[in-house]
Amino acid sequence: MELGNIMDHYLLTSLATLLAAFVLFFAMVNVGKARGKYEVQVPSTDGPEGFLRAFRAHANTVEQAVMFLPAMWVLALVVDDMYAGIIGIIWAASRVLFISSYSAEAKKRGPWFMTGFLCFVVTFLWALGAVIMKLLDI
Repeated sequence: MELGNIMDHYLLTSLATLLAAFVLFFAMVNVGKARGKYEVQVPSTDGPEGFLRAFRAHANTVEQAVMFLPAMWVLALVVDDMYAGIIGIIWAASRVLFISSYSAEAKKRGPWFMTGFLCFVVTFLWALGAVIMKLLDI
């Protein structure tokens, strides 16, 4: 199958991947703004609480993306692009809301953290189960 034909079948997952890249960019810019606002010079990763919240929101989003993106693509390849893409879009939206709420006040991050984390857990377990079932030819 040609690359063009493959990509025609994974458009939602591709969109979700691009949204995830945007989320990572958004988090990075948020840290940059916090550096300016709180006068935290590079390469320091310590500073006032407002800077630390932005920094941790970024770091946590990177940590989640490293786990979520491969799981999402395995789900798309083994199960279905639509399911993987929809979960990926929800993950990306939840991470933007997580970054925004965590940067404003640490206590507000919880619901959006859990939404993104549940997206990962569902995606990972579903993809793992599908791979195992295919390996066992079930």
